[in-house]
Amino acid sequence: MEYEKFMMSIKEAAERTGLSYFCLRRLCLTNQIIYIRSGAKYYINYTNLLVYLNRSHEAEPV
Repeated sequence: MEYEKFMMSIKEAAERTGLSYFCLRRLCLTNQIIYIRSGAKYYINYTNLLVYLNRSHEAEPV
């Protein structure tokens, strides 16, 4: 049975979204996305990251 990962490392999220590692890390450090830190590693809530990205896109002026 396949399942979707709920939390993933910044590196994994960068590969899946096409955003850079540093961009995602900056979003974590500025508390713009939900994450958990375990030692030196950051784990991002992937579902909420997608929601954040969709909202950011909608808020841009045309």
